[in-house]
Amino acid sequence: MQLSRPNLASSTDVGSLVRRLVPLAGSTDTLTRGKWVYDEDNSNWDEDNSYTGDDLILVWNFKDASNANCTAQLTADWNYQGHATVNAKTKDGSTVELPTDAYIKLEVDGSEVGHVRGQFSWYSGNCGTIAEPAHVIIDGRFGVSDRLDLDGIELQISNEQVVFKGKISASAGGDSGSFSWNLTANGSAVRGSDCFLDKFNTNSGSLNLKSSVTKGGQTESAEFYTNFVINYDSSNNPSSLELSNGYFKLNGQTAFTFSGTLDDSNGNGVPGENVTVTFADGSTPSKSSS
Repeated sequence: MQLSRPNLASSTDVGSLVRRLVPLAGSTDTLTRGKWVYDEDNSNWDEDNSYTGDDLILVWNFKDASNANCTAQLTADWNYQGHATVNAKTKDGSTVELPTDAYIKLEVDGSEVGHVRGQFSWYSGNCGTIAEPAHVIIDGRFGVSDRLDLDGIELQISNEQVVFKGKISASAGGDSGSFSWNLTANGSAVRGSDCFLDKFNTNSGSLNLKSSVTKGGQTESAEFYTNFVINYDSSNNPSSLELSNGYFKLNGQTAFTFSGTLDDSNGNGVPGENVTVTFADGSTPSKSSS
C-alpha cells in the first residue's frame, strides 16, 4: 500500500490526507486500518506490523514555523466507544464498510491539536442498508490557544423532511466569533429503484441564521429568521416564495420584520414588491410599482 506524504503545513495535502480517511464509494470495501510510519529516506509509508489494534494510525515528521523538528500522529478510530461499523450497498451494487461513530485525532509531539467526531446513521429500506447518510452529527475542535470549534453540525434526512443545522466558533488573541444556522425543509423525497435519493421536493420550511463577534471586549450579534412556502407553476418549477414571521435582529433588538410573497408580479426583473418590511419604529419603505 502506497500513500503520499502528508504535509501538516499545506491545506491541499491535509485535504488529500483527510480524503484518504473517508470511505469513498467504490474505492475500497473496508476502512483502512493499521499503523503507518513515513520513511523519510525512501519517501514512502512503511507499515508497523507490531501494531495489533483496529485503528488507522499515520505518523510523520515535519518542521514547524520555527523550523523545529516535530512528530505528528493522526489516529482514526472507526468504531469509537465500541460502536460497530456497518456494511452498506453503493450505487454500483458493491458493498463498503462504513462507521457509525468515528473519532479522528491529530497530535503533535504527543499533545492533541485537533479532533473531530462523526456519528452516522445510514439509510435503510427495502434495499437494505445503503451508503447514504440518514443522520450525521459532527463535532470537533482544532487548535490550542487559537481555536476553531465545530459544535453539533447535524444533517438529518427523512422521506418528509431535511434538517441541516450547526454552529462554528473561532477564537484568537482574546477575540472570538461564531456562526450558527438551522434550516428545515419539509417536502417529499424521490428515490430511485436502488433506494438512493434522486431529489427532494421542498414545499415549506424555515431558516434561522445567527452570528456573533466579540472584539476588544465588545460583542456584536445579528440574527435572521423566516418561515417559507415554495409555490410551483404548472411545469413544477418554483414560481414564488411566501415568507412569514420573518425578522432581523441586531444585538438582540429587532431591526425589522417582514412577510409577503417574494416574486416579480410587476415584471420589472426585481422580485420583492409584494414583501412588506416593517422597521422597529413602525415605518415601512415605499414600494415602486414600476
